[in-house]
Amino acid sequence: MSDGNERYFHLTLGPVQGFVAQARRTRDFWAGSFLLSWLAGVAMQAVKHQGGEVQFPEPDQDFLAAMCGEATSHPPQQGSLPNRFKALGARVDQDFEAGRVVAEVTRAWEALAEHVWKTDLEPFLQAMGDTQYQATREIWQRQVNRFWEINWVVTNDASAEQLLERRKNWRSHWPAEEGGITCMMMAAQQELSGQSFPDAERLKAFWQPLRQAMKAGDTDLREGEILSALAFIKRRFVRHFPAFSHRLNDRTDAPTLKGWELAFSVPSVMHLAALPWLMKLLAAGRDDPEVATALREQFERGEAALGRPEAASILPGLGEALQQADMAPRLAGVDPSIFFSSVLENPQRFDDSELASHDVERLQSGLNMLRHASGLGEPAPFYAILMMDGDSLGSQLSEPSKQRPISRALNAFTQGVPERVAAHHGFLVYAGGDDVLALLPVTEALSCAATLRDFYADCFQTEASKASLSITTSLSGALLYCHIRRPLTGVLQDAHALLDEVAKEATGRDAIAVRVWQPGGIHLTWAQPWETALRHDGASQELAIERIARRFREQDEARFTNKFLFRVRALGERLPLLMEDGAQRGLLASLVRAELLHSGLELKHFGDAALDQLVHDLLEQAVPVTRQLDSAGRSQLKASASLNPDTFKLVRFLAREGRIER
Repeated sequence: MSDGNERYFHLTLGPVQGFVAQARRTRDFWAGSFLLSWLAGVAMQAVKHQGGEVQFPEPDQDFLAAMCGEATSHPPQQGSLPNRFKALGARVDQDFEAGRVVAEVTRAWEALAEHVWKTDLEPFLQAMGDTQYQATREIWQRQVNRFWEINWVVTNDASAEQLLERRKNWRSHWPAEEGGITCMMMAAQQELSGQSFPDAERLKAFWQPLRQAMKAGDTDLREGEILSALAFIKRRFVRHFPAFSHRLNDRTDAPTLKGWELAFSVPSVMHLAALPWLMKLLAAGRDDPEVATALREQFERGEAALGRPEAASILPGLGEALQQADMAPRLAGVDPSIFFSSVLENPQRFDDSELASHDVERLQSGLNMLRHASGLGEPAPFYAILMMDGDSLGSQLSEPSKQRPISRALNAFTQGVPERVAAHHGFLVYAGGDDVLALLPVTEALSCAATLRDFYADCFQTEASKASLSITTSLSGALLYCHIRRPLTGVLQDAHALLDEVAKEATGRDAIAVRVWQPGGIHLTWAQPWETALRHDGASQELAIERIARRFREQDEARFTNKFLFRVRALGERLPLLMEDGAQRGLLASLVRAELLHSGLELKHFGDAALDQLVHDLLEQAVPVTRQLDSAGRSQLKASASLNPDTFKLVRFLAREGRIER
C-alpha cells in the first residue's frame, strides 16, 4: 500500500450495554462480551481481506487465528478485541469498500444465529406445526436482523479521531418495534413463543417441551425462563460454536470463519462469594480433621444431590487448594448453593431439579455441622464486579506519532490481564484495549484493581520509552460489591454509571470508585483518586482503606459498631473541615479517637502512636478528594470540606469481608 493512496477506516459496533449488560447469569454476561468481541474480529478479518492494515487496536493474533480454524491447544476463552465504544481503526487504500465490511459482519452474525436456529429450534418447531413455526421464525428474523448498529467513516486524515463520534450522533438505526410478552433477559424484546398476552399454561406449552428437546445443557434453560432470539443465542451458541463454519464472502480467496471449543459454564456469583470462606476452611482442615471431614462430607452430599454444574468453570486456585487438603479436585465443581443456608431455605431455588425435600434437609444439617466444626459461620453473600477503563486516550490518538505506541501498549495490557486476574482468584469476562471487566471474590477485588492500574501504567511507560515519546495515561476503576440476591442486569448497568459518573466525572479520572449493593439497594459509595487511595510500602503498595480494614479485622473481628458510625457521621456534620485550620482538624481527630476508644472495639496491642496513625489514615480516606484543573490547565488534587460517612461503612464491610451473621 503506497503512502500516497492510503486512507483511514473507523468502525464501531453497538449497542454494547444493550447486549452485554442484560444478563440473568454470569454466563450471559460473558457470552455477550464474547460475541461482541467475535463480531469485532469478523470486521478485522474483513478489513484484512481487502488488504487493509488494522492499526488500532493492535489485534490479538491468537483470537484472529482461532477464528480461521488455527486455534492452539488452549484457544481463547474470553473476548479480547475491544468492543465497548471503541473504534476499529485501519489503514486502507483508495479501492477499499467500507460497505463490504459492514455486510460481512452482518452476514457472519446471521450465519451464527442460523446455526443455533437449525440445531436447537427448527426440529422442535417443525413438530409443533406451521402456525407456531412461522410465528417464532418471524420474531427470530426480526430480532436477529435489526439489532446491531454499525457506524463507520473513511477519511484521508490520520488525526481525524472525532469523525466517528460525529457519525454516531447522526442517528440512522432504529430498532424494530416489539410486542407480546417480554424476554426475561433482554427486556425490550419479545419472547419467542409469540404469545400476545400473559398465559402461564400457553407459555409452558411452548417452553417446557423446548427445554426437554435441547440435546445438551439441561440447565441452559431453567424452569419458567422465557427468552428472545438474542437471549437464546447468548445462552446456547456455546454448545454449537465448535461446529460453526462460515465463508466470509463468496470470493475464492475469502477465509472461512470457524468456531472452537468454549467452556460451557462460567463461575456463578455464589461460587465467587463462597471462595474466600472455602479457602479458609480448606486451610483449617489441614490441621483439624473434624473440619476436613465435615467439609468433605458436605461436598459429597452436594455432588450426590446436585452434581457438579460448575465443573467447567472452576475458579483459579480452588482445585489446587482441594488437593493440598487431600480432597478430590473435582469437588470444586459442586453447586456452591450447598454452603448458603438462605439459598437452601428457598423452595424456588431447586424447582428445575429433582432434589427431594429430605436431600435439602441433609444439606442444611451438613452445613450446620460444618459451621459448628469450623467456627467460621457461613460465606459472605457478596461478590465483586470490577470494571476499568482508560482515561482520555482519544485526545492523544489525534497525534499520529503516538498511535502505534498506544496500540502496542494496549495490546500488551490486554495480553497480561488474564494472568493477573487469575492470580486474584477472579474470572475475566473481557479484556480488550483499555477495557477490563472481571468478577472477583470480595477479598481480592481492590488489590486486583490496584495491580491492573500499575500494570497499565507500566505498559505505556515501556512503549513510550521505546518511541522516545511522552504519553500521559491513567486508568479509572469502578468496583461493585454485590449481594448474590441482587439482579445481575441492574448492577452491571450501575457499574457503567459508577465508572463514568463517579470515578471519571465527579472524582476527576485516574480514580477508583466503590459501591456496595445490599439486597434492598445501595449501601454506600466511596471514591478517591488513586494517589490518595494508594499507600506505598517499599516495592509493594495497597489501598489505604484495605490496610485500615485489616487492622480492625486483626484486632477484634471487625466489631465496628453502628454507634461509632452514627457518632462519627454526626461529628462530620457538626464540624465541617477547614483544610487550613490545623486546630479544627486536630479537634476532629481527637473526637474520632475518643469515639473509637468508646466504640466497643478492644483495639488490642494498639499504642498511642499506632492509634493516632489509624485515626489519621481513617480521616484521610474519609475526606473526598477530586482532581481539578487550575487556570494554567495543570491537574491538582483538592480536598473537600466535609467527611464522606460512607467511608466508615466501607471499612466495616471490608473488615468483615462482607460477612452477615445469621
